[in-house]
Amino acid sequence: MLPKVLIVGRPNVGKSALFNRIVRSRKSIVHEEPGVTRDLLQAEVEWNDKHFLLIDSGGLDLDASDAVKVKAQEILLNMMREVDLILFVLDAREGVMPLDQEVSRIVRESRKPVILVANKVDTILQANTALAFYSLGWGDPIPVSGLNGFNIGELLDEISQRLPEAIPPTRRLVGKVAIVGRPNVGKSALLNALLGQERVIVSEIPGTTRDAIDTYWETPNGIFLLIDTAGIKKKSKISTDLEYLSNLRAQEAISRCDLALLVISAEEGIMAQDRKIAGMIQEAKKACIVAVNKCDLVDFNPKKVTQFKEYMAKELDFLAFAESIFISAKSGMNLDKLTPLLVAVLSSYRRHFATSLLNKMIAEITLAHPPPQAPGKEFRIYYVTQKSVAPPVFLFFVNKAENLHFSYERYLKNQLISRLGLIGTPIFFELRSKRKTLAGKKP
Repeated sequence: MLPKVLIVGRPNVGKSALFNRIVRSRKSIVHEEPGVTRDLLQAEVEWNDKHFLLIDSGGLDLDASDAVKVKAQEILLNMMREVDLILFVLDAREGVMPLDQEVSRIVRESRKPVILVANKVDTILQANTALAFYSLGWGDPIPVSGLNGFNIGELLDEISQRLPEAIPPTRRLVGKVAIVGRPNVGKSALLNALLGQERVIVSEIPGTTRDAIDTYWETPNGIFLLIDTAGIKKKSKISTDLEYLSNLRAQEAISRCDLALLVISAEEGIMAQDRKIAGMIQEAKKACIVAVNKCDLVDFNPKKVTQFKEYMAKELDFLAFAESIFISAKSGMNLDKLTPLLVAVLSSYRRHFATSLLNKMIAEITLAHPPPQAPGKEFRIYYVTQKSVAPPVFLFFVNKAENLHFSYERYLKNQLISRLGLIGTPIFFELRSKRKTLAGKKP
């Protein structure tokens, strides 16, 4: 396991800006509204040949009253017991505040090594103000600016010196899996159930998850990167810039994953927004599993499962390549079957086939059902090879690309998917005419 470094502090001292600066990515939403970060975000960092997990957290708020904030504090306090090092962040512009002293007490109770970080230092005067932090008893504060990058290298040097020697991970990452869906279908509950512990807040209040939460999940089949996302709302339902950013991060999660795990509700069925998200997955050309969640709330006997599959085939017809699984994050129903399915789908997504095998199959497929040969519209396939993987793209050399009818293209794809044993992955054709004209064909 990699060493863990946790960023803590009261709300609005710039923890997320510092996290983004160190990981060199805008992974955590930065907003002037206090309490934007609720869940624990993490990313792998390498510095001076050392690898560690940096974890961003919501601000410690001892006066938290609502259920979501209370749960966020509980998750954060549990994480403080697990980490190897704490970055205690304060605002150099404001100096020591009463809440900083309370946070300092809680950090001291964790008995973990601590680096004091004076953030938002943009001038020499602010660096001098940071000297007041000596009163907290943590030694020399390191002045930095998460916003403009001042002194970040010195902070990373100090982190690398404080961490134990660790061997970089050697186990292969099986794949990146984005858990996506509309609000309140059980995405965060599913992530917690897979991890076997509470890492993200679960609430009936829509919009609880705001960031895209990256978490490494170790299984007997290897390591997965799970990306929990905010529920993707309709544009007409987005009323604040914070909701807009959450929506954007969820869509970005689809673009950077290998496999999208689309979570839908067995109770509510497939809604218009489910179809919209499915369209995003198809457009991003990602492998897909549709997880029908909350099956414990519905009497899902074998007959009902068959009926629901037929219903999904109709409502999500453009996502026909996707695999499906019927689960309950709450009861654990079928969760043991999810890991093998993820492995199988990701394997299909990355498979490469010999050119000789492809041409043999195409010859058999076209012999069994030749393409329509209307006068002037003749279509012939001369040769086929695989151009790329993730997803599989097949290059066809033909007489006239424009003569391939969409219905025959669908037939070819269905036949290839079946004969090649592919599951959960789309496949794509590129056609090159004899006269060297390139025409891309969409699935």
